[in-house]
Amino acid sequence: MNLQNNTSGFQNTAIGSDALTSNTQGFYNTATGGSALFHNTTGSENVADGLNTLTFNTTGGGNTVIGNSALQYLGDSAVINNATGSILITPPWATALAETS
Repeated sequence: MNLQNNTSGFQNTAIGSDALTSNTQGFYNTATGGSALFHNTTGSENVADGLNTLTFNTTGGGNTVIGNSALQYLGDSAVINNATGSILITPPWATALAETS
């Protein structure tokens, strides 16, 4: 269920099964796709577009990730205005695009 644990987070958009499910206090997040930003709790200003994008991010913020399973297993210590993938644009906006087949 989308945003089922939200307590004080605001201005979030979750589209897709289990998108932003664990979010409690994060704000200005957009998750489109099943399980996008699933474990996010307090991370804010993230955009995750695609199935399983940024699934294991919990507190990282300011990230834009596009593509199915892009940065799915990357923990939040590495995802704070930084990302890795087939394309990388350095901070303040980090963008990773997953290759699709």
